[in-house]
Parts: sequence; C-alpha cells; structure tokens
Amino acid sequence: MSVKELTPLGFGGYRIDNRFAEHSDALSYALTSGISVIDTSSNYSDGRSELLIGNVLYDLFNAGTVNREDLTVITKVGYLQGQNYKSALKRENTDKQFHEVVKYSEGLWHCIHPEFLENQLSHQLSRLNLKFIDIYLLHNPEYFLIDSKKRNVDSSVAQQEYYRRIKDAFIFLESKVRDGSIGAYGVSSNTFPLENDEYTFTSLENLNEIASEISYESNFKFIQLPFNIIEPGALLTKNQLGGSLSTLDYARNNGIKVLVNRPFNTISSKGLVRTVDYETGVFIEKDFVAGLTLCRRKETELNKFLREKGDFHFANQLVISGEVEKNWKSFGSIENFNDMLEYFFSPRLNNFYDLAESCKLEGSVLNLFDEYISSVNIVLNLLGNYYRNNNASKNKFFHLSLNKYLPEEFHKLPLSQKTLQILRSVEGVECILVGARKKKYVDDIIGVLDLPKLNNSYDIIKSLHSDMINAEYHSADL
Repeated sequence: MSVKELTPLGFGGYRIDNRFAEHSDALSYALTSGISVIDTSSNYSDGRSELLIGNVLYDLFNAGTVNREDLTVITKVGYLQGQNYKSALKRENTDKQFHEVVKYSEGLWHCIHPEFLENQLSHQLSRLNLKFIDIYLLHNPEYFLIDSKKRNVDSSVAQQEYYRRIKDAFIFLESKVRDGSIGAYGVSSNTFPLENDEYTFTSLENLNEIASEISYESNFKFIQLPFNIIEPGALLTKNQLGGSLSTLDYARNNGIKVLVNRPFNTISSKGLVRTVDYETGVFIEKDFVAGLTLCRRKETELNKFLREKGDFHFANQLVISGEVEKNWKSFGSIENFNDMLEYFFSPRLNNFYDLAESCKLEGSVLNLFDEYISSVNIVLNLLGNYYRNNNASKNKFFHLSLNKYLPEEFHKLPLSQKTLQILRSVEGVECILVGARKKKYVDDIIGVLDLPKLNNSYDIIKSLHSDMINAEYHSADL
C-alpha cells in the first residue's frame, strides 16, 4: 500500500471531541477547503477525537464531498489513560493482562507491546470508521526512558531495553502493513530533538537501523516531532551520526518524512505559550481590583441568602471570585487562562443558570444573581485583556525580529501565519499539523497554503535563535 503525497499543512485533532459540534464543523470545513491530512491519537479526548473524525468522514464519504483515497489519516498508539487505563486495570492479574506496561503514574500508563498494539488498532479502526489507517505511529515511547530515569536505571541498560521493545513493535507493525491494516508506520516522540547524550533521547538513526534489520524495504516511513520558531532543536541540534547531522537532516537523507506538531506551542516554566496573535484590550489594575471587590461582595450576599434558604449545594459552587483573587497573576499564559475559562469558569457559570432556575430565584434575589453574573463576566473579560496584552508584548519581539529576515510582503501576516510559512519552508518538513477546533483557525491554515515557500527559512530560524539569546529571551522563561 503506497502512502500518498501529503498536503504541507494538516488538521491536528489533539483537543477535538465528538461532543462539540463546533469541532466537527471545523474538520468538515478543513477537509472541503484543501486540507487532506488528519492527525489524532488513541488518547486524544479519551478516544472521542477519533470518534469525531470517524463520524465526520462517514458523513462526507456518504455525501460524496470527499473521497477516501484523497485523505491521509494518521493516528498514534501507546498511552493507557481514561477508558484504556480502566480496561488495563481490570486485566491486571488475569491471563489477559497487557505485558511490558510502563506504570508511570496513577492514571497514566504506557505500552508498545505487540499484544497491546493489536488490541488498540482494532478499537481505533472502529472509532475512525475506516478499513485501514494510512500512517500509524508509536506515541511517545520515551515514557519507558522517562520512567527508567525516575527509577535510577543505568542509561545504557535502559536504552538497550528501549530499542528492543521498539524493535518488537516494528516487527508487529510490518505485519500490519502486509495485511492492509495500515499503510506505513513510524514514531512520534518529543525527544527526537534533544542532545544525543540526554537520558531520554530517541535516536532516529537507531530506529532506522532497527527497521532496516527487520526488512530491506521497511515501511518505517514517518516520524513526528515538536518544532517551532522558539524550539528549533529538530533543525539546529546536531544529534545524529556522531553529532554531524540534525534529526531533520538525517530524515531527509534517509527518505523518512517528518510530521511537525506543536508549531505554535512552546512548553515553558509558566505552562503552554502560543506564538499566536490575540486581540488586545484595556486593562487598568485599579479598575480590575474594584470590579473584583464588587464581584466578591455580590458573591458573599448571594451565598448568605442561599445558605439561609438551605440551598447549600448552590452556595458551595460560589467560588469564582476567590479563585480569581488568589490566582489572577499566576495563570501563566493566555493559553492557560483560556483553558481555565473553558474548563473551570464557563462550566460553572452555565451551571449557575441551571441552579438558579431549579431554586426558583425571584424578585430582589434574582436581581442579585443577575448582578453577580454580570460582575463575574466583567472581571473575566478584564482578566482576559490582561493576559492578551502580556501575550502581545511578547509577540512584538517575535514580529520585529522575524520582519528583519522576512520579505516585506510577509510583514503584515499574523504571527501564526509567519510561523507556518517559515516552518513549511524548511527542507525536510513534510507536513505541519495544526490544532484547529474552530473554523477561524482553519482559515489561518488555508491562508498560507498558496504562499510561495521561503528560500532562507534555515537562516531565519537560526537568526531568531541568536536574537533570543542576545535578548536573554529564553523559552523556559516565557
């Protein structure tokens, strides 16, 4: 089964979930707008990412809008979280237990043993509603090394066992190519770009040698790794062939195609940082503090009334002002704040409306409730402005630096599109996977597809790296 040529940009399914229509709409929009690569994994949204993709593809295929042969579906395997973790727990101490499981922490295990891969592949094909998967990747197998390091295992012993396990997995994956279940296979690892003396480093050179030992014409064709303008290790770190080549160099020289993840996202000491522009707004700290004080007062009054009425469940939910007051300067980044907004604050606000209706609030108390909700929204909007403004001040550095090296016609592009344009122009990058849960994010991707590639992308990334060092602007401190 031959693997098709990939579009330079693909749809990343990391945070999509079949319970959200907006996510389905974004994927449908992408697949009917020139994007033909989809990336997901067994553990994304506990399998619901794959379910969403399967549902969308079923509808598009039936409508004749998209043809299966035009798409490349990538998924990954290895994690035991959520339902997978619960299933593995039930199998423990039975004749059906999974072997060679890395029990990293409670709720997070990892496994690449062939028996586990066989189990997962059947479930993934079912969720994706497909007869075969184009590209199947071992997902962060370095968890074995991370766990070994934590347990103080000698590095050489751990590395030997690591590559033995990968070899067993590769042998199994070759058999799955032969039976038509997958088109090609590979490895997705966050440690490909590390220095080659790091304990958890994954060597592409070693993987390629293992694949060649298994089959002269092996189907080990792809790797996936993080690569962005702040973390350029895949391009700049010489960690292959005795330190003479980078991972991207080695992949290109050996016909291995590179899929890029996290093109915007950098892991820093303050959490996830995104090189994406956000609209700024007014933030005056004394106005924010005054708004928070009002919110706290309304919350206290409402709490008192509900407790007097005996509605303790509702009263116990009124914690927003306290959380904001305690943490408003420590959410880290706009992305972290947006996550708190989506997964903590917004669900509680929505729940408040349901509780208010069930408690039959009326009259002056209903007015108090409305005033409280209004004060919460004002505080959260101001706090959003605070983090968006912080993000903009950081992004200004990147815009100014990149514009020194980019052709003038690209100067007005948003930072996300500048980033994609630079990364897609790097020799050896096959496809960049972009998380796109909303149609507006898809538009961001599409806006780059027809732009001409740059001929100096390596120099741009290297120069930006030097600018960051000179400005003492390090990714760990962003």
